[in-house]
Amino acid sequence: MLIAGYTSQGKTALAVKLADSFACNKHKVLYCSSEMPVKDIVIRLFCRRCRINSEKFRTGKLSDADLEAIASETMEMQIPLYLATVSTANEVRAITERVKPDIVFVDHLHQLTGEGKRFDVVSAAILSLKNLAIDKSVAMIVGAQLHRSEFYDKKGLPPKPRKSDLRASGEIEENAQIISFLYWPYGFTLDSEKHDKNKSQLIVAKNTSGPLGYSNVFFRPEEYEFLRWEK
Repeated sequence: MLIAGYTSQGKTALAVKLADSFACNKHKVLYCSSEMPVKDIVIRLFCRRCRINSEKFRTGKLSDADLEAIASETMEMQIPLYLATVSTANEVRAITERVKPDIVFVDHLHQLTGEGKRFDVVSAAILSLKNLAIDKSVAMIVGAQLHRSEFYDKKGLPPKPRKSDLRASGEIEENAQIISFLYWPYGFTLDSEKHDKNKSQLIVAKNTSGPLGYSNVFFRPEEYEFLRWEK
């Protein structure tokens, strides 16, 4: 499964939430980040679990209630979630072989390095991750970046993502069973008068075993949290 989007649309927040949720349901999860150190992933975990504003967490301006919540989560967070930083698809394979997870997250595809031109690196990485999923019988969830759009409408928004917006889109579309996009209008304009700050969309553009379509989701960016849309 691919989770793709423009820059700063919440891809990592959604991936961390899913990884945490799967681990809480006793699935063994490996989360590989090519974009940020493990400590930053841990901060995101605590912010969403404890409902703490990320700015308060990073600046240390935490209340007694916040500290109690963090202490409680630290004691209770006994889940099979393994975090790692990686640079290449080969490192993802090596860690997968050691940890033997049920589900692997890679965040994200376009930060992985390798030899050759960028297109060739991305193409080789997506094929390598697909082969890894098949070889080890693991579910593979991969974050991906979209081309920066040069076209914006009158509301200051780029067009909704399409499969052709993916970098190395042909290889990705061929090898991914599910392609989904996050689209968060407020994230482009930061204008709460034009756009609901908490309204995001998850768009399923390819699904080899199910329907296509979209769902509105409730996004709390300060806490890196996604919830069911109930408005």
